[in-house]
Formats: sequence, C-alpha cells, structure tokens
Amino acid sequence: MKKKIDRSRIIESVWQFGCCGGEEFARELHFKEDGSIRTDSLIGEKYWNIEEDKIHLSDEDGKILSFTLSGDEVSGFILYANHWANKSMRLYLLETPKFIFQKYENLRINYLKKELKIKSVKKSINLQGTLSHLHSCHLLEEKDPFLCQKPHKSFADQSFEDLDKSLSKEGLSKNGIYYSSNKLRVHMCTIKNGYFFVGNGLDGAIFTEDFHPVEYTTLFNKHPGLGVNENTPVDIDVLSELDEAFIGFDFFWGNYFHFLNFSLAKSYMAKIFLGDNIPIVFPDCDKQNEHWSAYSNKVRDQAFEFSGLNKNLRLLPKGAYKVKKLHFLMIDPSHAWAIMFSDGLTSLYNAMARHARRSDSIGKKVYIARGKNVNARTSGIANSAIAEAAGSHNFVQTSFENMDLQQQISISKYAEQFISPHGAGLTNILFNPGCLKVLEINKKLDGVENGYRPCFYMASAARGHDYYMLDSDTLDKSPWQANSALQAMKML
Repeated sequence: MKKKIDRSRIIESVWQFGCCGGEEFARELHFKEDGSIRTDSLIGEKYWNIEEDKIHLSDEDGKILSFTLSGDEVSGFILYANHWANKSMRLYLLETPKFIFQKYENLRINYLKKELKIKSVKKSINLQGTLSHLHSCHLLEEKDPFLCQKPHKSFADQSFEDLDKSLSKEGLSKNGIYYSSNKLRVHMCTIKNGYFFVGNGLDGAIFTEDFHPVEYTTLFNKHPGLGVNENTPVDIDVLSELDEAFIGFDFFWGNYFHFLNFSLAKSYMAKIFLGDNIPIVFPDCDKQNEHWSAYSNKVRDQAFEFSGLNKNLRLLPKGAYKVKKLHFLMIDPSHAWAIMFSDGLTSLYNAMARHARRSDSIGKKVYIARGKNVNARTSGIANSAIAEAAGSHNFVQTSFENMDLQQQISISKYAEQFISPHGAGLTNILFNPGCLKVLEINKKLDGVENGYRPCFYMASAARGHDYYMLDSDTLDKSPWQANSALQAMKML
C-alpha cells in the first residue's frame, strides 16, 4: 500500500532542493495552501500538487519535477527540510540522478537565456588573476595565525571528534590543545568600469570590465559554476552606471549572521580606509522580496546607524550596475569564517556595543530560545531539558526574534553566561567584550558526515569567550547533559 504524503507537513515546512549530501539548487521553498510555490529558485517552480506518495512541481508550462516518498537513503536528488528528524519523510526524485541533473541544467540555462541582457561571462579569476584588472590594491590588515582554545567539556567523557572534522574542512588544524587558523590578510581592491549584481542569486558578485567574475567576492553565490565554463549567460538588466561604490554584501545578506559579519563588517572597514564620503551599496529589502529576511528593516537601519554607515548607504533594487570606480575587499584565506578574526570586525562590534543600555539588560544569565521559528534546532524533549536546567540555575529565558537591535546588544553586552540553540541569535555574543561563558546547543545540520557548523565556536574563540557545546539530538536521549553543562560552566 502506498504511503500518502502529509499535506499539512509539506505546507508547514521550509524546503530545499538538491543532491543527497551535495549541492543545493534551491533554498527556502514554501509550498502554499493555494497550490503555489514561493521561492527564488531558477528552476522555475510555480505550482505543486500531491498524488498519494508523489509530489509534483510545475512551472508555467506544466510538470517539470516529480518526487516520491521514500524510506531509503539513496543516491540522487531530494527535497528536504533540515529540521525533520524522520528521514522517511524526505522526498526523492523519481528520475535517475544523471537524467534529472541534465534536466535541471537545461532548465536553468533556458531560464537564464529568456532575459539575457548582457554579454556572456568568461572564466572566473582569483586575486592573482585580478591584479591585471586592478586599479589599486592595498593591504588593510595582516595577522598571524590565531590560536583557538578547544571547547570546554560539558560532561566528563564528551568527545569533540565531529567538531574536529568540521573545523578541518574550514581550514583550521589541531595544534595540541588549540586549533590553529591560517594567517589572515585583508586587501582593499579597486577596479575600473566593473560590474556588480543585486538579486537572482548573484547578490554581491563582481565582474571585471570584460566580464570575468572575481572569485570570493560573493561567498554564497547561488551559481557556484558561474565563470567555470566560458559563455555562461547572466539574466540581469544593467540598470545604471555609478561613479564610485563599495560592495560588501553577498547572496545571504538577509541572514542576520551574514549581514553583520560580512556585509556590515566589510562596509565598516571600507569607510575607515576610503573615507567618510564613500557610497556603500546594499540590496533594497522593500523592493526585493525574493529572499526571506531574518531581521526587520528597523534592525537593518539601526545597524547602519550604530556603525556610522547610515549616511553612506545606497539601497538598490534588483539588477546589474556598472561602476567607474568599484571597491571591494579580498580576504585570504577565503573561508567565510576568516573575517571574524580581523581587527576590523572587532572594532565594528565595539563601536555598536556603545549603544547598549543597561536598562535593557535582563541579567547576567541569559537563555535565548528560538520562539516560534519553524526551523527549530531542538526537539520538545531537548527544549524541556534546557529550560528546566536553565531555570534551576537562575537563567532568564527570552527571545531575540521580536527585539530591535539596541535591545539585543544590551542583553548580550552585559551578560556573563549565555545559552542558545545554534542560530543567528548567537551572533550577538560578539557584542560582549568580556569573558562570556557560551553554551551552544548545536546540531549536525549538514549531515552526520559533515559534523557541526562551527561558526559560533570560532566567534567565541575570536572574542575570547569560554565555549561549551551540547548536541541537540543527543539531549533527546540524555537530557541530564543540560544540567551537567551548566554545572561545568559554574565550576570554571
């Protein structure tokens, strides 16, 4: 008997589409009650319907993809929601991977070609290749390798083997009781008559005058193959030409963590070097609705105000722009985490932390819950264990989701102990200049084989905080670990 797909769970979840354990093709797919699909995918999905154990996705011209409910881990392509622990609810493509991959590629290229407005893109170039196109290149900061203290154990026999695995993928190596980062270099680069993009998954991508994409100007480009092959089409109108601008945002500018640590931090460093009058461009959230935004416009505006960048800000709608004098930062190593160890980012958070108000602080012990966020990182059992342990140790539970930035800064700056599931709210530990004790409830969000996302461990290391970690899934089976971790924090 065929197992029917639960329609309500499809609607309540936020989905991604991609290879099993591989590349994601589309993020943030929302299946609406009326049968429509809200997404920024280039595959062209518009509508959906269910037929017993199959879900069909359609574009304007009819059916393009079909998925079936499967309880087996198979090689292929899937629709999946990260917060579902039940793997039997994953949806696998009916077609063979090779066939559907080619089908996807054809759909993507055909979609792009429909609105082709500018020249085709040539092969991408790295910093060395960029030098011949540069008007200038200045070394803003050079820093020796940073030693990150290993996390403190939350209980006696805790292993950090999976954390080691994820850190090694990010370029950090074990060095006795420390993890060692690479040497950091931050360059301010300027090219003449360059291009940059807003929207369509190309946010922040920078191109030279002859259409060579510059590598690593956008770390989260939705088109990882862009510039790998010759003659890749780009489907954005050139809206206007600017005299001068700095570009520091990337595709995930709508994510609070990425907004502060990449977009805002780079822009802050740019103003210090380029002067008070440098125009800093950023996507206009009100005119570009293809991305889900994890923060309000008020938070965005406060961030630019508190960092002193509000007078430099130029909000732009979706499109391509040509700039006579285009500035951008190149960071070596190119890993997303590297900027967290820069003096520029530390200066940004120190400057913004000056806007904290003690009246907004809720105490020294803070437990940040994720509220009604659909992408909850913890189960009901784990939540209960954390909440009970936090309450017994006099932590105050709150949520950042409906707070403005000034309230979040104030709570974080004056805290001494901080508990939170993995999520953007942990970004706020960077506002705390002292020795904060951080307990992160982490999760293997990218699959068991990839370990944990270590960004907040590295943020803690960069700020000099004491870091503890618990696995959300393990808490379901061993809820006693929550109390053990808080006892360990108390003992330090």
